[in-house]
Amino acid sequence: MDGADDKRPVNAENRTPRSAVVVNPVKVADLDEFRRTVEGALAAAGWPAPTWYETTVEDPGRGQTEQAVKAGAEVVFACGGDGTVMACVTALAGTDVALAVLPQGTGNLLAANLGLSNDLRRRARSVLVANVGRLQGGVRLLTDAEPDDGWLDVAVLTPRALRHWLAMGWAVLRRRDSVPRMEVFRARSVEITSTRAQPRQLDGDLIEPGRSLKATIRPESLWLCVPRPEEHPDLAVDADAVGERGEHLVEEARRE
Repeated sequence: MDGADDKRPVNAENRTPRSAVVVNPVKVADLDEFRRTVEGALAAAGWPAPTWYETTVEDPGRGQTEQAVKAGAEVVFACGGDGTVMACVTALAGTDVALAVLPQGTGNLLAANLGLSNDLRRRARSVLVANVGRLQGGVRLLTDAEPDDGWLDVAVLTPRALRHWLAMGWAVLRRRDSVPRMEVFRARSVEITSTRAQPRQLDGDLIEPGRSLKATIRPESLWLCVPRPEEHPDLAVDADAVGERGEHLVEEARRE
């Protein structure tokens, strides 16, 4: 894994690479659904459709990966357990083709050490979609959320035990940049789906339970009048100074 300075970011200025998926079909419960998920995610990112290769008992992935490289793949997605990943690594070592791991097996030791999750659609306890990040009591949950940046901030909370909730709460109170059991995403349109109807809230008010919720931002669609900050660009942080200035202006008006 040498060459950390030789980064090849994929962005608007760089062409999206051709990719291939080497999948162990035994490790995937529903291959058709998994294929739709992978191709949908790549399409949403602007990538072309990948080429698919299935492993066999005789060839756990090395031969398929070599075929993908010969066909011009620049990124290979290894979908399976550690055996599938190792077979792909063996074929890709020494080439310029990048490896991405989509863990689908039972061990997945490499994926765990790389911080990769094998839970694709998430076992979330709560999903918060917002364009402001402060809760009651001045607690800042979404540190980068701004009301006028044209983005929705999405927090996916996945605690499974009391200790997870305590760790999350402590990290939020300590204003840490990274909160355990919480992933944050940004998007202009968000659709959340569940296998069954779930309780839903809109700005703190309960609405009818449902299996899906869609939120879309409308940039620059509202003019909002707010006090001019005294010093801090965060209005909530500077609220006391703004309030004091307002009271001073009221007293001056009364004296006049």
